[in-house]
Amino acid sequence: MKGTPTITRPQTRFIALSRRSGGISRHNAIATAEAAVESTRDESIGGIQEGIKSIATLVGGPDSKRVSIEAMQEILQLTDRIILLAGTFGFQTLSTIAMRLCDLSSRLIELDRGDAKAIRVFVRALRLVAPPSPALSETDGEAMTHQLMRILHHYGVPTGLSQIGNSDGK
Repeated sequence: MKGTPTITRPQTRFIALSRRSGGISRHNAIATAEAAVESTRDESIGGIQEGIKSIATLVGGPDSKRVSIEAMQEILQLTDRIILLAGTFGFQTLSTIAMRLCDLSSRLIELDRGDAKAIRVFVRALRLVAPPSPALSETDGEAMTHQLMRILHHYGVPTGLSQIGNSDGK
């Protein structure tokens, strides 16, 4: 054997550019990305409000007792969008309530029960915490979430809480 063969790779423009330093700094890239996301805030808040309004329409008025399976599947899609937008802009309580509404809707679909009253309570909670409403204190947000968990517990949705007592602590 006379020697080890060498592999020669052709020089492409991409390879040449990738070996050169340049571009924008990490700091500038992050600042530009944050500014781009922030520029969509008003439009996204409008999307959250529209989503909540659409869910309320699907649930019906105070006299409606049942929501169809198709409407609950649409509620799941609308709620998923609310979760995405709320998470993007740091609306943690809104995101948590929307996630729990997804859990409830999924469970009601499994049970073939479209109880409008339970969904309506979650819609009211979404309206309370959605912008431009003033932010709840951490204590109030936790209290509201705990009460909503009681509804989930009633329908057998796993909540991570082993036992939920009555409001008087029993």
